[in-house]
Amino acid sequence: MLIWQNSTTLQCLLCKTVPDSIPHLFCDCQYSREVWTTVCALCNFQTADINLQQIIANQIPRLQSKHIQLDIERLALAATVYFIWRERNSRHHNGGTLPHTKLAMEVFKTLKARLCGIPLKWSSPMEDLCKRWKIPRPSNWPTPDNIHHDA
Repeated sequence: MLIWQNSTTLQCLLCKTVPDSIPHLFCDCQYSREVWTTVCALCNFQTADINLQQIIANQIPRLQSKHIQLDIERLALAATVYFIWRERNSRHHNGGTLPHTKLAMEVFKTLKARLCGIPLKWSSPMEDLCKRWKIPRPSNWPTPDNIHHDA
């Protein structure tokens, strides 16, 4: 990113501690780590990975999975990267700042809106997912009193 600037002291616009770079922005920046940690807490993810580079490396072997929880984790990762980059550019071009908690909430709201737009087939795990995310129950799902669980 220093290539785009005439300055040799361009600091990270999010944490203001080290020179700005892509690896720092997405892997080492304290602000980015706080955003991801907050997103994980809001989404009820159970992940020990804080470093986005580790998170991406852990997602690669699971890319072919069709499990909804993994889809949500991938969406969360993509949205987090997008919003961190957008915040960095906003600070660079507009000078405004957004606390990491508000940025994480934007990620969460975006994920929830995306989940509301996905056609979900009824299953017990999907029912739990809708309750956990407070997503309105699709009208084509059976009513709770008409659901028969195999004993």
